[in-house]
Amino acid sequence: MCQNHRCKTFQADWKVNRMREILFKAKRIDNGEWVEGYYAIAIDKRGIRQHNILVADHSLGYFKWYVIDENTLCQYTGLTDKNGKKIWENDVVIYDNSPYNVYCTPHKGQIVCRNGSLCFKYFWYGVNYQSLFSDIFFETKCEVIGNIFDNPELLGGADNG
Repeated sequence: MCQNHRCKTFQADWKVNRMREILFKAKRIDNGEWVEGYYAIAIDKRGIRQHNILVADHSLGYFKWYVIDENTLCQYTGLTDKNGKKIWENDVVIYDNSPYNVYCTPHKGQIVCRNGSLCFKYFWYGVNYQSLFSDIFFETKCEVIGNIFDNPELLGGADNG
């Protein structure tokens, strides 16, 4: 999670000139499953902060609250990969950032929040960061292959620091 609360949450979507949906996901405390929705912090009766994901239940007309592990909290970037899968903070992706897809090995890296902006962090002769919004074709050139919580081994090894 970004140190300055969250990344700039109202970044414009360049494709349709609208504000993106602000969603979060995290692992539930009770069963370890992922839940997507709106992030909220509540104070319980004992004065303890409780991190929650709220999920709208339209059939009942209210929100369901799920207590989450705040260490697994991920923000939705507003982007999807080349297969239509949502790209979240802390996802591990393969990204081919070559301009013409020639003589370039795709990079494997992590989606992170850095200085208030969502970035692709990868290791190539050191640590590199590229803004997700600097390449208008990012979505067509990347593929989500996991995340750092369920698949930590994806970023392991000598090549990745």
